[in-house]
Amino acid sequence: MFMSDLGNSGRQLERSEIASLYNVTVSTVDGWVARGCPQIDGGSKIGPAQFDVAAVFRWRIGRAVADALMALDGDAAGMTREEAEGRKALAEARLAELDRHERAGRIMARADLPKLRRILDPFNAIMLPVG
Repeated sequence: MFMSDLGNSGRQLERSEIASLYNVTVSTVDGWVARGCPQIDGGSKIGPAQFDVAAVFRWRIGRAVADALMALDGDAAGMTREEAEGRKALAEARLAELDRHERAGRIMARADLPKLRRILDPFNAIMLPVG
């Protein structure tokens, strides 16, 4: 599943599935809930908590933007809501562009680099002494 697909999937997942999706622990998801992460149902003896994947994705983007703005050296203090929303829109557009490039095979995931290095190392060993 591509990140852009998360923003409008409408799928419902349990807490442990959300943790797995984002490669975090269940306690991390609990921390998100404590900080305002939306959930459909808080869970009960009958069933576990349910989360809307799209809502969690949007919440995480919003949190990332807010955290980035807070990290700016005083820049955020004078920033208007419109400026913050513009930065958020730009960040989302860049994520969507990266997603399109990845799907088209024009870029690769960082996790694939070791595999590429194993393929290219023999060629580098031959070509570097020539250069």
